[in-house]
Amino acid sequence: LPPIATMIRQGWRWIGGCVAGGRRRQAALAASTVAAAAGVAFPADAGAVSLDGGLAAAAWAGALRWGDVELSPTDEFKNQEQIQQMLFHRFYFSGEVDTQWDRIEQDLRTLKWLGIGDMPALAIGIANGLYHFFFFTQDPGGAAEMRTDTMLEALQLFNSSLWYAQCFNPATEIREFLIGLCTTKFAFVHLLAGELGAVYAASHATAAAGEVLAISNSIFQAMQRLPYYALGGLGWTTPQHMAFNHELYPNFYGPVWPNEQVPLAAFLEAHFATFRADLDSILAHEGLFDHLRELERNAEGLSVWPPGTRKHIELADLREDEPWKEQLCHFAASTCALLRGRPEVAECPRAAVMVARLGPGAWLKPHFGNSRRLVAHLGLSVPEEQPITMNVGPARGIRWKQGKALIFDDTHAHDARHAGQEGERYILHMMFCHPCEQRHLYPHLPAEACDFKQEIRVEVSRALRSEMDAREAEARKVVRMTIPRNAPQDV
Repeated sequence: LPPIATMIRQGWRWIGGCVAGGRRRQAALAASTVAAAAGVAFPADAGAVSLDGGLAAAAWAGALRWGDVELSPTDEFKNQEQIQQMLFHRFYFSGEVDTQWDRIEQDLRTLKWLGIGDMPALAIGIANGLYHFFFFTQDPGGAAEMRTDTMLEALQLFNSSLWYAQCFNPATEIREFLIGLCTTKFAFVHLLAGELGAVYAASHATAAAGEVLAISNSIFQAMQRLPYYALGGLGWTTPQHMAFNHELYPNFYGPVWPNEQVPLAAFLEAHFATFRADLDSILAHEGLFDHLRELERNAEGLSVWPPGTRKHIELADLREDEPWKEQLCHFAASTCALLRGRPEVAECPRAAVMVARLGPGAWLKPHFGNSRRLVAHLGLSVPEEQPITMNVGPARGIRWKQGKALIFDDTHAHDARHAGQEGERYILHMMFCHPCEQRHLYPHLPAEACDFKQEIRVEVSRALRSEMDAREAEARKVVRMTIPRNAPQDV
């Protein structure tokens, strides 16, 4: 894939040149060339252009409008919020998935040249849009595969956003580093680079694989020298070891925790028969699982391929006004009753409980979970002869077993695949507070698992958790999106 390797090199030359140096004419000419190749008359100087999807821009005068959204030349997070809101609205509510989605993608990919060129404040919003909705090749009836060209562009955009927020600048204050979401941007650069490298290597495109992984390694080494990471205490030796929880608590157990350190694991296994009986009673009624799933849906973008191969019934989400979903718990009464009595769930403001199904051919794409929690899985119905696996950071090829619990840190990049041809995997999926948030429940947890040795890392952790407490309180006041019953099924 020589053009891809060339694209990687060009993208980073752009970031080093146009973004850092601000060479407007160079960026304009390059954007004009690319837009012309896409059939768009994009002027090299200030002027307006309209695309089929509704993009109107005075590109180099600093004004940019996409449909009803006016994008800022300087406020990257306002842009991110507006782009995401517009994409989610069109995906779930407007019925434009089939009729206009291709044009929306073309608009995003044209905007990309501004994001890595003259308007880097667009980069994070466009990158997130591409990642959320255009990660897969989306071949109807085809296998779940990563769309490498689009994700390469998302990778370039995340890196452009790192430069725009001064994340690579060692003089950037730690507070500004965190406000600029530098840690999140670095994480997504490495997530995408790792996946691209793996796909290229599997396709025997060794030059492209080597180049993208070399770029990731170079960024990782530069990142480790920055003041925030040089504080120590994180224990990361490769990008795969990165996890958001490690910024709050020491990296003591890694991606998979030993069951003996988490009493919840033994509890889940001891009550397996009860949990399984609730699932069996639901599956005994054809179509009931899918119907219950429709009663509580989350807006996550295009997170799995093929469409509809990963679904779940949400029994609880303690972040919401109705923490326990009584209508759904009616069909899993024993499960809800047992878990309501567990303080890891009942006393945790960020806990959630669901029964999740993964069907043949499914790939739940690589993603990150929220910090200050761990995840527990209990295998309820697992066709163990099928190749059904999960990757969590450096822990690869994890397999579920029926009746067995698995505790892991989902703030590592993680994904799940059902590469088999038959059988559906059902698990009890729980998110519960990190043990270091409820230390009184874990009397045998070593102090080193929660307490940093570096005093400055202790202070950073305390400040981050205080900020998160405030954000969680604000988030509870926000009206949550309600997904219509006729919305696309592939979320």
